[in-house]
Amino acid sequence: MAQENKYCVQNFWNDEADLEVFQVDNGVKIKFGKDADGVICFLTKPGKEYIIRSSDYAKKDRTVFAGTPNREVKKLGNRILGKLNGWNDFN
Repeated sequence: MAQENKYCVQNFWNDEADLEVFQVDNGVKIKFGKDADGVICFLTKPGKEYIIRSSDYAKKDRTVFAGTPNREVKKLGNRILGKLNGWNDFN
C-alpha cells in the first residue's frame, strides 16, 4: 500500500458550506476533518489528484461550450502559420 500523507487547507468557502473531497481518477469520496479555524484535512496518496468543492456544485446547471475550428491561414505581418495552398508555397 502506498504511503499516505496528511493534507490540510484553509476552507475558503463560508463555514456553513457543505464540502466534499474526492479522488479524481476513481471518483471515491474522501473522509475529511474540519477544525474550529475552518481548516480541512484529509489523507492523500502520492501521484493522485483530489478535488475539494461545495457539495451543491453537482446540483448547479453545467455549461457546455462548443465551437467551430478556424482553419484559415494565420498571418501577422510577414509571419504566416499554416499552408497557403499546397506543397509548393515557397517557390
